[in-house]
Amino acid sequence: MTLFEDRRFSDGQSWALRSWRITQKIRQVRGRNLRSEKCIGVTIFFSQQFKRFVFHCLPDYLKDSYRGEIPLASCVKETLELLPRYSSQG
Repeated sequence: MTLFEDRRFSDGQSWALRSWRITQKIRQVRGRNLRSEKCIGVTIFFSQQFKRFVFHCLPDYLKDSYRGEIPLASCVKETLELLPRYSSQG
C-alpha cells in the first residue's frame, strides 16, 4: 500500500495521508476508555511511531496528563497504582 500511495500521490500528500491515519487510530484508541472529562482511564502508546502525534491529538483537558518520556515499566506501575483507587469509588 505504501508503494501504491507513493506512486499515486506526491510526497507531501502520501505523508499527509499516513499522518491522518495514525491520528485517527490514536483518537479511536484513546476514545475507548475516555468518553468525557469525568472518565478515568489510561492509554499507553509504546511505539515510537506515535510519539510525534499523540500529544497533539489529545483534547486540551488531557494534555496535562500526557507523559511522553517514561519507560513502559513505569507506565504500567503508575497505571496499577492509579486505577484501583478509582475502581472502588464506583
